[in-house]
Amino acid sequence: MDAIATIRSCYSQRFGIPRQPGLVDSAVAAIEFEPISDNQLALRDLDAFSHLWVVFVFHRQHYKRFKPLVQPPRLGGKTTKGVYATRSPNRPNPIGLSVVALQNISFDKDRYRVYVTGGDFLDGTPVLDIKPYVPFVDAISDAKSDWATPLQDALQVVWESEALKQLNEIE
Repeated sequence: MDAIATIRSCYSQRFGIPRQPGLVDSAVAAIEFEPISDNQLALRDLDAFSHLWVVFVFHRQHYKRFKPLVQPPRLGGKTTKGVYATRSPNRPNPIGLSVVALQNISFDKDRYRVYVTGGDFLDGTPVLDIKPYVPFVDAISDAKSDWATPLQDALQVVWESEALKQLNEIE
């Protein structure tokens, strides 16, 4: 398979990336395509969708061979699960799949860019494909996940007034 595009992301190191897409809505990335007419045609009508599936390569994966059993951080790193029952990046083939929010598309001279948010991509990630997220078939209302459930004890962030002042100045 050949990469169709490259992701330019706010994450330059593997260890700063959220474990799942959608956990950091403010994470901005650009999927960059070569500025050729086939790419412009292929991107036509994509802006009719609010979300996209991105199929990508874990390009900085350093595993010599995949592990059939992994310890998901979600379970404290102490419980072992079969790799196919997880979203671990240590897979037989280093392929990832993430759903992201589409922000806009630009056709600049040097690159065509699809801007997305909520991704979990390392900068420089090769993209194999993008597909529209179609809610009536992609969202399965009665789907279940026995152990992969939302966090119950989310932490509350409290900002000091001085920190809020500095944040407002930066914006």
